[in-house]
Amino acid sequence: MTIDKGKPSIYLSSENMLVSKVSTMLADGQWHHIAVLMPKSSCKLSELKVIVDGNRIQTVMKGSDKNIFLHTSGKLSLGGFGHSNANYEQLYPTFKTFIGSMDTFLMWSKKVDLDDVLLSMKGEEK
Repeated sequence: MTIDKGKPSIYLSSENMLVSKVSTMLADGQWHHIAVLMPKSSCKLSELKVIVDGNRIQTVMKGSDKNIFLHTSGKLSLGGFGHSNANYEQLYPTFKTFIGSMDTFLMWSKKVDLDDVLLSMKGEEK
């Protein structure tokens, strides 16, 4: 997931992406809870659910709706390209490394729904 001019966007490739339909400005200097729910293994990009501050964000597909196959070789990167292919910087020249702080990161290895996400956020300060 990226924050593209304050809007949540998920890129499968430079041509295939899921972007926020509404102007959800996240680059406002405030804390936000952001969650992406993948309803099943290898689902289509359009099936992802984006939750911001406990509310589902309406999204629109750009490009082809393809299945998501995650091959991370056990690596995860937060805030930048991490151990990705060097071509990413050429494919996405406008992407910038995240500058700021993350207070909590949660990752589940099972299917969770909106209620699970909201329960995990309960009591946390923004």
